[in-house]
Amino acid sequence: MDLRAPVGAHRFLAEMEPHHLDLLAGCASIKQFEGGEMIFRAGQPANGFYLIENGAVAIEGSVFEHGTITTDTLAAGEPLGWSWMFPPMSGTSAHGPPSQRPFFSSMPSVFINIATKISPLVINCFGE
Repeated sequence: MDLRAPVGAHRFLAEMEPHHLDLLAGCASIKQFEGGEMIFRAGQPANGFYLIENGAVAIEGSVFEHGTITTDTLAAGEPLGWSWMFPPMSGTSAHGPPSQRPFFSSMPSVFINIATKISPLVINCFGE
């Protein structure tokens, strides 16, 4: 299935270079999750990066005296799993730094392009 059109139309990837979109589309697949289904768990290897097309994803954390709480909600047009690109690459945060992953090591310009888009999210996440 050719995913260039939906990948290229995603708000998060707006203004990305066309050849980078082609590369990302070649790695993309469509996944659907049911309401309440866990996508990532803290401490487990983070091996995916998702572009939310519709619906919403709750980011939950465990708080000692309160149990599980929702710390953020992501909606259509937002990315999920950006921490997969940065060490330690587990849970909310794959093994080995991005530069050692075959995709990024062979295409550092794609990593730079995506990292530039992700950096404001990282700053916002840890700056609050």
